[in-house]
Amino acid sequence: MKEITVVGTGNVAMRSGLELVRLGHKVTCLQEQRDTKALLISQNNNMELTNDKKSTYKNSSIIFLDVEIPILGEDEVDMSEVEEILNDISEFARHDFTLVINSEVPVGTNKWILNQLREKFSGLPIRFDVVTKTDLSHINGKIVIGTHSENSAETIDAIYETYRHKIMHTTPENAEFFNFDLAYAN
Repeated sequence: MKEITVVGTGNVAMRSGLELVRLGHKVTCLQEQRDTKALLISQNNNMELTNDKKSTYKNSSIIFLDVEIPILGEDEVDMSEVEEILNDISEFARHDFTLVINSEVPVGTNKWILNQLREKFSGLPIRFDVVTKTDLSHINGKIVIGTHSENSAETIDAIYETYRHKIMHTTPENAEFFNFDLAYAN
């Protein structure tokens, strides 16, 4: 059982957290606002709902980023929530971690986040990686893992061991393309 943090808002993050619990992991859902539905769902021994960023990030080695990224116009997205989360992570994380982008993001987001974290953690002895995960449940039920790191790929493979026959590995850019393009093709 792995201890995992899911950071995000609303049903999307809660759904991700519940799926990870179902797979046998202990999950902490970091949410600013806790509604009644979320509190009821979190009444599970393997799920904790909190808004304590400091202790959550201090103890997190796997962080799922599960936020909605608003599209403002053609070729323009609002990354302000992601920037805020990266600021919080850099303020409180003090050991190695893997950040899993589990959101519909434009191509290049993984690289942008990786560069932001490199800047924020420069000079600190903290190793991290950014992985893009895409769930293509509506197309062949595949899970696409986008990373350049074999170690990170193995970490995510272990989380989704139950689905090992459905996992496909690729680059972060390809995973982002699958996720973003399919989400907004309609």
